[in-house]
Amino acid sequence: EADTTLFLVRDAAGADIGYAWLRRSREAPPAGVVGRRPFEIARFYVDEAWHGRGVAQAMMAACVEAARAGAADVLWLATWQPATRPQAFYRRMGFEVVGTTTFQYGDVLEDDVLLARRLDA
Repeated sequence: EADTTLFLVRDAAGADIGYAWLRRSREAPPAGVVGRRPFEIARFYVDEAWHGRGVAQAMMAACVEAARAGAADVLWLATWQPATRPQAFYRRMGFEVVGTTTFQYGDVLEDDVLLARRLDA
């Protein structure tokens, strides 16, 4: 099965205010992410001016809906360990910490937190 990529964009008065990038890949997810049909949120971004206005919640609901429509049984993502505000948001959206991983950013190896949310319940 080929990789699947989906972009979801919200805008207000013609201005882009956030996006999410979901993908289903042939590759296995990182250890800790348990599922037979995982979808990854590879990117999730809301412009700071729109924080606290419900945009992120609406985008996450659309991500969950799109993953379920793609027959996913788990939705997962990785986020930078020091980014506590996004981690708190993801936990409010039903994600749980399932492990850690590393991410290469230029010459620096960063530590990321892995979060996952079951979708088959």
